[in-house]
Amino acid sequence: MNLEYNQIKKAEGLEKLHHLEILDLGGNQIQEIRGLDTLRNLKRLYLNENPIKELKGIEHLKRLELLDIVNCKIPFKPNWTCLPNLKIISSDFYSGNPRYE
Repeated sequence: MNLEYNQIKKAEGLEKLHHLEILDLGGNQIQEIRGLDTLRNLKRLYLNENPIKELKGIEHLKRLELLDIVNCKIPFKPNWTCLPNLKIISSDFYSGNPRYE
């Protein structure tokens, strides 16, 4: 599901999309990751270019394989151990993060 660049501030109304595997929320206004609890089949999540300050709210996405967080403002390197299937993290994770440039 492509919801990029829609000025979304909160990921709402996705609770019943239990079979969703790809979600693109890139280029929005999301600061906190909430509302993804029921998306247990999610394999690809694009959160790039959002003013996200911390990666809480994705630890239950055990099937997640790809996470794109380019140009997010996360101030520390997240602990990925809670996501056992995560194989690809956007290669320029720290791009746009002033703490790491």
